[in-house]
Amino acid sequence: MLDNQRSIPLKQRISPPYKDRRFWIIQGLVLVILAIHYAMDYHLILKGIPDFVAVALFVAPILYAALNFGFYGAVLTTSWAIAAIIPDVVEKAVAGSWVEVWAHIVEILILIMLAIFVSRRVEKEWAVTRSYEITEKRYRDLFEVNLSPILIIGEKEVVYEANPAAMALFWHPIKLRGTSLVGQSLTDILGLKGVRISTSTNNEQTFSFQKADGQEVELHPISSPMVDKDGNTLVQIIFHDITSQSRRRKQAQSYAAHVLQGQEDERRRIAQELHDETLQTLVQLMRKITAVQKAISSSTVDQPDGATRPDGATQSAILQQNIHDSRVLVEKTMNELRVIARGLRPPALEDLGLMVALRRLLEDVEERTKITITFESKGEEVKLSEQAEIILYRIVQEALSNIERHSLAHQVKVNFNFLNNSIEIQVIDDGIGFDAPGVLSSMYTLGLSGMTERAWLIGGELEINSQPGRGTVISLKVPLETIKEERK
Repeated sequence: MLDNQRSIPLKQRISPPYKDRRFWIIQGLVLVILAIHYAMDYHLILKGIPDFVAVALFVAPILYAALNFGFYGAVLTTSWAIAAIIPDVVEKAVAGSWVEVWAHIVEILILIMLAIFVSRRVEKEWAVTRSYEITEKRYRDLFEVNLSPILIIGEKEVVYEANPAAMALFWHPIKLRGTSLVGQSLTDILGLKGVRISTSTNNEQTFSFQKADGQEVELHPISSPMVDKDGNTLVQIIFHDITSQSRRRKQAQSYAAHVLQGQEDERRRIAQELHDETLQTLVQLMRKITAVQKAISSSTVDQPDGATRPDGATQSAILQQNIHDSRVLVEKTMNELRVIARGLRPPALEDLGLMVALRRLLEDVEERTKITITFESKGEEVKLSEQAEIILYRIVQEALSNIERHSLAHQVKVNFNFLNNSIEIQVIDDGIGFDAPGVLSSMYTLGLSGMTERAWLIGGELEINSQPGRGTVISLKVPLETIKEERK
């Protein structure tokens, strides 16, 4: 992806570059400048030119050595130059030309500082370059051997680089041109028309892709921005193969749906048996008791001769009272069984639909608990699938059950809204509330967990917001496309 720069050997920083031919050429240049310096000094050539001009010529080889060979190369080259100047300094000192002596000393100091500062600066740049190259090599190694397909995307979503895993997964000799993924359009590679890969770091997008051999895999792309050496903004996309995880998730979802459906079927069976057998038996028992009560009542009337039998009357009254109490118990049992049967499988849900069943559920809870419950429905009602109706009913039922058992609420509001693309349900109470994060993270929240699992089965999102002393709000949002009844 990024072009490798010329690698600069680090040994140049720790040892003189004796094996480099250029280094010796520079040293030869120093000798040439030295010869010119002495020729000018003894007026053999360029008469009348000041000495500092010849000394200034040493700057060129010293700079070249510093830029190409680092600290040691610059120091060695500068040493040659200084060694060449020293005899001249001594000669000028013996002759008493102290101005020229100090001029040479200043020139020597300038050469030394030039060699040190430039070479150190160059070595720092070498270190940065080398660090960049090491980092680039490490990235390149990871990029090449990574088992997950990786695409580097440039402008207009054109592939800038692809690792071997991406080539193995995405290459299709018929659909794609050339022999490489580089230069291909991301849309052409993935075959996704009108679908964009999100560059968000918390992206949860997944999609299915059919390989050249016909095998279908499910991929989860993770995108991150990056910049190349030229400053161009690129996007790196790592495609994680989540086929096996997705398959296990779908199997778990199917199993959970099967379990819930089994529960509903069992509830339907029990409710049917309670209604058809147990309740009918109790009805017959009630009739028998009524008949016995009438028979006893008729036997306690005045005797034919007009006399009464106090002992018999007293016993008859006690017997009638016991029968009356039995009848009350039977009626109470029948009512309780009817409530249980309706809770197991509300007949209104099958006969009249979800909205009527919910209203009856709220009426029953309000009558039983004396909690004021308000129900509000908005939007145009949509016919839902049987599974969706059962799940939505159970979620509201569980929410009301929790309110009844734990909240100490006085008022409850249930909102059921049909929107354009989704259904939103809210159950709001003014109860004592609870620490939602703490309770939801515990192991003893089967009711709340069951609500969440049911919502998940139909593609919904359940949110529970509560604080101690501030009541509770349970919100459910379900996309319509997953729960609408399919037209036949």
